[in-house]
Amino acid sequence: PGRTRLRGPRLLLPVEQRTLRRTREPMRAVSLLAVLLAFADALTFSGHARGKLAARPAIARRSTTPKLADSGGGDDGKVGGDGGGGGGGGDDGGGGGGDESEPFIGRGITWFLGAKSALTLVSGLPVLLSPSSVLDDLGFPLITKAHVLSTKMWGVWQCFFQFLLEFTVAFFVPAGLTRNLLLLCEGIFEIGLAVDVHHDFTTANSGRYSKSIHDVYVWSPPVFFAVLLLFPDPVTDVAARLRAYTTVGLVSACILGAQVAGLQLASTSDKK
Repeated sequence: PGRTRLRGPRLLLPVEQRTLRRTREPMRAVSLLAVLLAFADALTFSGHARGKLAARPAIARRSTTPKLADSGGGDDGKVGGDGGGGGGGGDDGGGGGGDESEPFIGRGITWFLGAKSALTLVSGLPVLLSPSSVLDDLGFPLITKAHVLSTKMWGVWQCFFQFLLEFTVAFFVPAGLTRNLLLLCEGIFEIGLAVDVHHDFTTANSGRYSKSIHDVYVWSPPVFFAVLLLFPDPVTDVAARLRAYTTVGLVSACILGAQVAGLQLASTSDKK
């Protein structure tokens, strides 16, 4: 009875075990593929496309203005706005290079969060729709209704929160600080998962993690932060970005510190 009582709560540590074993590795593999695709996309995002993006506001403004004759550097070049300059005018607002102050708008976060949202939905649906079968395949000696409910709640969180949030931010939120902060918070979340998984793997291994699953958890945070470092959305307000990153970083460091302290206390109690 004593062992059964101790094993019961342990089932709640990684409630997504079957999802983790069957989908976590391909999820991370596809995430890495998304990073490579984002890199390729950034390399192929030409200067002409950047000029088009810079000229869009100007094109909207001039739509209500009588169009003047095309002439290189003439009035139409001015109406063409930011995309003008020394190049020819015309519908594109000039081909002379565009506004050099326009930040490079890559699509790395869009690629990454788009792929991540699809994988979140694929991994969350089995847990949401059939939590009992998720637990049955793990071979635990004791599975109660509370464990099934807790497992299903993980699926509810994945499908109705994480998936919708990632999908919305990837495709409907304008590029900027908001998307960068979401990726930062997801990276910190991955650190929290890695801390708990590594601690369990190196002690009792009650979650029955394989070495490959352990390694996937450990290497997931660097993937998220690599995307944030290499392909961030442009942010013009540098002070606001620094303030947000600093605040989130300090708060997260305190929470992670409390997490590590709690694990140490639990280890000490288990030894007694």
